[in-house]
Amino acid sequence: MDGAVLTGSRLRLVPVVRDEAEEWLAGEDLEQVRWFGPRASELGDVVRAVDEWQASWRDGGPVRHWGIRPLDSNVLMGGVEIRIVADGDRSVNLSYLVFPPYRRRGYAVEASRLALDYAKSELGATHALIRMAEQNDVSISVARRLGAIPVGTDTSDPERTFLVTRLDLSPHIA
Repeated sequence: MDGAVLTGSRLRLVPVVRDEAEEWLAGEDLEQVRWFGPRASELGDVVRAVDEWQASWRDGGPVRHWGIRPLDSNVLMGGVEIRIVADGDRSVNLSYLVFPPYRRRGYAVEASRLALDYAKSELGATHALIRMAEQNDVSISVARRLGAIPVGTDTSDPERTFLVTRLDLSPHIA
């Protein structure tokens, strides 16, 4: 396994490996397809994604993707990802998803905070962007809880409009 393991108060972030592709696929539901679509994933899609995540870790690429797991087991509860933005602005994109049995318990917020701390300390990121469908109230709530503020919309997808939020990762000056 390539990648960093991060530990929080209730969960661990551990990079997903190919042997977990079926478990990842089993976590997908219609809600996830609705926001990440355009269709339900197939096992080959997940295997390719895991291979790409692992290659990025190994080669120092732009993506850092982790599986979200409880502290006391290796159960896969979802995932969180930071992706370096290639604009020279020291920013990362943040995305997160939590599988149905674990939703609405604050796991996305805790996992995102761990990933963002990593982005700041290990990648030198100064801010994060979070892009989510305007109708995805749960994801918008996570972004708000993280302290992200709306900065605009993205209409590049003809099917829907995305809200773009920004989160400053620099320390607050008192």
